[in-house]
Amino acid sequence: MSEILKEKLVVTVAGAGDFAALNIPICNYDTFDLQWYFQKPSSQLDRKTGQTVYQPIGLQSLYSYFFTAETGKAIQEKFHSPIEDAIAHMEMFHKYIEVKNSNLSSRLDVYEYGESIPTVKRNYNKMRAMFYAQS
Repeated sequence: MSEILKEKLVVTVAGAGDFAALNIPICNYDTFDLQWYFQKPSSQLDRKTGQTVYQPIGLQSLYSYFFTAETGKAIQEKFHSPIEDAIAHMEMFHKYIEVKNSNLSSRLDVYEYGESIPTVKRNYNKMRAMFYAQS
């Protein structure tokens, strides 16, 4: 796996866990984690500065906000599909480039969405029951 990722941009959403699961040091690769660039304010304030703390937005919520109304397609509705996620990652990366080119000056800028991106709540009990019903 290390050889495949060598000298490539690796686009992820919360990718540190993926790299850890593969036992590959994330610092050895050029990574682009969409959660660093799409964030929303939380209800918490930083203890030291008093400023609003921002939290990352998950892939399912991002995809729903940018694409579901347009395409009618949602992701991760019943089961987690790595192929579906990979396609959604790349579509979101292209959307990031579009947003960056129209709103941001640098790859390091964060685009804050405020409360405009609703977080998709998952019903884990229902998903678990569906999984075990198929086993």
